Amino acid sequence: MIYRMTTAKKSVLILLAAAVFIGCIFAAGCVNNADKDPVLSISIEKEGSLFYNIGDTFTVTLPSNPSTGYSWVATPQDGLKVTESSAASDSELLGAPGSQTFVFSGEKEGTFLIELTYKRAGEDGGIYVYQDLLNVKAGDNHATGKFVFEGEYLPSTGDVVEISVSGNPASTGYKWFVEGDNGLNIVSEQFVPANTDLVGAPGKYVWHVTSETPGAYIFYAGMARNAEDDPVSFFFVPITFGVNLGE
Repeated sequence: MIYRMTTAKKSVLILLAAAVFIGCIFAAGCVNNADKDPVLSISIEKEGSLFYNIGDTFTVTLPSNPSTGYSWVATPQDGLKVTESSAASDSELLGAPGSQTFVFSGEKEGTFLIELTYKRAGEDGGIYVYQDLLNVKAGDNHATGKFVFEGEYLPSTGDVVEISVSGNPASTGYKWFVEGDNGLNIVSEQFVPANTDLVGAPGKYVWHVTSETPGAYIFYAGMARNAEDDPVSFFFVPITFGVNLGE
């Protein structure tokens, strides 16, 4: 999951979101732009197992922009091996965001806290934190997992943004449920089955969202059998809608 670590000033949030994070939040209601095409498609991938064997890997990929002075830093934990790599943006724009990838692997049995903090060098705290749990035990039922967040565009008010995540409600009984800050609107939401004849193949949840009010918000999605149940998987996505200069 990604969440805001501190109540940072909105100016900092806007700068960070413009350079790094893209996501979506909505409240109940609709706006008169349901026919608009999304200006941005955001893909959240969360795959894996509840348990991993010693040596199995869980990979986390998050947007990052070192030109802002911020980067993701892993919190060390005894028994949890971490390797890191970075990738530059495909954009030709100077200072365009890229990504950082971390591979976590348990070296012994136990429950490990995966924690990444988005901060400047030398700072104790940061602006955002990604956290997840890695349950490791001995055995031969090996598995791999991943969390991938992709996006690098700052939408303006009135723009429609698409956010998607994989899911398999028919086979697992689990569905994605969403919440969001006030001031954002849902344009549409749907579940798209897999385009295959393979029985039990996962499909994709797709939401189109927008905001008529500039500002920084948080999108939350949790996976559970019912909306009232505690989620077994979840993620938070920050987003900032900027002022529409074309109006």
